[in-house]
Amino acid sequence: GFSSELAVGESKALKQMGQEFVLFRGQDGQARLLDAHCPHLGAHLGHGGKVVDNALQCPFHAWEFGGDGRCRKIPYAQKIPSRAGVKSWPVQEKNGMILFWYHHADADADWEVEEFPQLGEEGWTPMQTMNWTVRTHVQEIGENGVDAAHLSYVHGTTNVPETELFEDGFVLRSRYTSEVEDGGVWLDAKETVVERACYGLGLSTLLMDGAVRLLTVASRTPIDEEQVLLSVGFTLRALPSSEENEALMKRILEKYSSEVGQDIRIWEHKAYADKPMLCDGDGPIGQWRRFARQFYPA
Repeated sequence: GFSSELAVGESKALKQMGQEFVLFRGQDGQARLLDAHCPHLGAHLGHGGKVVDNALQCPFHAWEFGGDGRCRKIPYAQKIPSRAGVKSWPVQEKNGMILFWYHHADADADWEVEEFPQLGEEGWTPMQTMNWTVRTHVQEIGENGVDAAHLSYVHGTTNVPETELFEDGFVLRSRYTSEVEDGGVWLDAKETVVERACYGLGLSTLLMDGAVRLLTVASRTPIDEEQVLLSVGFTLRALPSSEENEALMKRILEKYSSEVGQDIRIWEHKAYADKPMLCDGDGPIGQWRRFARQFYPA
């Protein structure tokens, strides 16, 4: 989720990766993520749970769990059972987002997302955010970014940009120039240079340089086997006045929402082609899929 969506002293129930979690922010400002159900009698800590200092109190019998998942207090007991606790998940907060590490076999994190310098930097606007729930798979959404031909036939560019991918372990980078005949509402520029970086299957950035500079940060989190939470943040290189920034950001959000709607219509009804019939103008879809394989069990 976005950092702005979780206040100090707030807790939230989450369903992601086909599992139930509770996310909370302690009085020290740190975000923490736990499995959702109390080991006592199974109450959901995210529905009525209360943040007490830097722990979460169960709404059923007031057991308290710290950020490490261990039970630190049972108000009516003299002794806390030695195994009283819930699973705690590794969390990092950066780039205006709350990120957690998930591995199918509970292996430790072996890579991290870098800092995006534009976020929080002087001269860039505060991040605006949007969320969608999409019936698709995270790999399908990521593949959209390397599918050069769809930019023309779905989103109205006048060119099918030549895209070259550069792999760096868990990061996949690309750069291309997008052309729009009339400049369009996107950035009021006929040509926009787009730099893209994918961090695993779950996070990507687009830095667009046209008449203005725009950074989008897109998070793709599986909810279950059929749905994905798509969360996107936007920040602009600031224009001379706040009125100009607000007007341009409003246009960008409206345009982006329209374009994502076009993509969602396709994502939610397409079949995954395991061996697609590709042609020479499709872009590096095969390279994207080879990159993606490293994030699945052997």
